[in-house]
Amino acid sequence: MNDTTITQPRVLSLGAQTMLRGLAISMVVLGHSIALIIDNLPLSEQIVAGIFGKLTAPCVFFFVVLMGYGQGLKKKRIARTQVIQRVTNILYPYLFWATISFILYHILKEPFWYPFTGQGLYENLPMLIQYIASMGSFTISWQYYFLGIYLFFQWYAYRIRHQSDGQLWKTTNFLLFFHAGFLTVITLILWIAPPEKIPLPFMSAFIYPNPIAWGFAFYLGFYLGAKKTGVLPKKTRLEPFLFLILWAFGSFELVFLLRKWGGVLVIDQFTLSGFLFGLVFLIIIMRFVIRQTERMASGFSTAWHRWLMRFGKHSLLIFLLHLPFQWFILMAIERLFGFPFHSFFRILILVGSGLYVPYAIGTAAQKIPGRLRKAMIGF
Repeated sequence: MNDTTITQPRVLSLGAQTMLRGLAISMVVLGHSIALIIDNLPLSEQIVAGIFGKLTAPCVFFFVVLMGYGQGLKKKRIARTQVIQRVTNILYPYLFWATISFILYHILKEPFWYPFTGQGLYENLPMLIQYIASMGSFTISWQYYFLGIYLFFQWYAYRIRHQSDGQLWKTTNFLLFFHAGFLTVITLILWIAPPEKIPLPFMSAFIYPNPIAWGFAFYLGFYLGAKKTGVLPKKTRLEPFLFLILWAFGSFELVFLLRKWGGVLVIDQFTLSGFLFGLVFLIIIMRFVIRQTERMASGFSTAWHRWLMRFGKHSLLIFLLHLPFQWFILMAIERLFGFPFHSFFRILILVGSGLYVPYAIGTAAQKIPGRLRKAMIGF
């Protein structure tokens, strides 16, 4: 089978989309595991963490592209009832697990509530108001800002379902240059501006949940899904070299800016080199996943395939649960032993609990009848 046949399917199969979700959610869990501990590591360990962390940085970009792609495949069949159903399928488990997280934060206190981004914003408010504000602003945990993006693009896909491929292509190109310009400004600020002059947490609060920052990723996926005439450019010999160069520079940039700013907010996903790295990495990952799904279709299945498919099918629950529960588990284990573990073992515990605890809960919850199951896993 030649390379063109492998890398130029008319559409991504359901299996390929599930594998991509499994890979992306695994990157999310690993990335958050690294981000939880990287600030306080010595330089040598920060460099190693930065190299692996850079590999995980484009994961949200991948998810938004994949979300747009799924919407674009069936854009003319998007109905208002479907949009409402998708929204309720994610809001029910969000309300369920975020409420449990909120309660546990206030029972366990420090250091368990480290992932609680709303803690510093609403701590002086009455408990009920604090709960409503935290839930409504998606600040119960680091990753929940993505819910606002998801809800917006569910609505927006319904609004643009009748746009032609030509209109989608023009908008995608415009957003490509707009996004590159936006990231160029952010990159210059990160490299040049003195940290005491720029409130990075405020900047991150404006950028991360802002649909404008993810518009290109969504339109790219939506256009590719709607077009249905191939999803990847032709493979070139320069591709792996470009990937390695961008990975090396991005890893250096991540560690350098981390030490300058004292954290990875904004730095992890919103630099120009990171954007270019994400585009190249997305192409490479899609080639890999398409090849793997073709091998599975021919009867060849490995533990690697089953791992990606398993976590892809449970990606929603892993997204909702991995934080703050992986942090709760790490803190509980370290408190039980009475000392903090080495960073390597902390990463193993964080990643293992972040992936397998939600997977186990999701598998068990499928056997629960009625409304409790829907509240726990969305269906």
